[in-house]
Amino acid sequence: MTTTNEPDLEAGDGQGLLPGPLKSLIEWVVVLVVAVAVALFFRAFLLQSFWIKSGSMETTLLIRDRVMVNRLSYRFGEPERGQILVFESVDPNAAASGEQDLIKRVIGVGGDTIEGRDGEVFVNGSAIDEPYLDEGQYTNDFGPVVIEPDHLWLMGDNRIRSSDSRYFGQVPVDNVIGRAFLLYWPLGRAGTP
Repeated sequence: MTTTNEPDLEAGDGQGLLPGPLKSLIEWVVVLVVAVAVALFFRAFLLQSFWIKSGSMETTLLIRDRVMVNRLSYRFGEPERGQILVFESVDPNAAASGEQDLIKRVIGVGGDTIEGRDGEVFVNGSAIDEPYLDEGQYTNDFGPVVIEPDHLWLMGDNRIRSSDSRYFGQVPVDNVIGRAFLLYWPLGRAGTP
């Protein structure tokens, strides 16, 4: 058996490697870079947080509420009536005011005929039940409008204060960012929107 006079070095004892403070700094930088990469991945492909800037969805969602949006939900399925979506605005007025992303409820999907009449919304000739509307909410007359394939008719729950498909028209499904599935702030209102 051959022996040497060199001292044994335990893995990670720092001798002969980087000095302790520098090694610690590099470890923190690596952890930070990995955390940022994971956060960017989640934001780009899975989940994203949005805060409510207008009263168009009151009282379902209030100004300054925060919602979590599932960005993956429509890669494997189509939006359905009643769901709340965040989408890239097709409204030139909203874009000019800096509101690129809007949040509204799906009222109609491709192939549906939508009409506002006598204060109610009709889909394919039948008045729809809208339990999410506050008492006294009134929908103005519009349409009938036939929704094109791969398009949506989106409306706010606060019909009096909502600039929605009644004003800017149908929204391409490709503009959908994701489905709002969790109201998480303020904690007292947390739950499913």
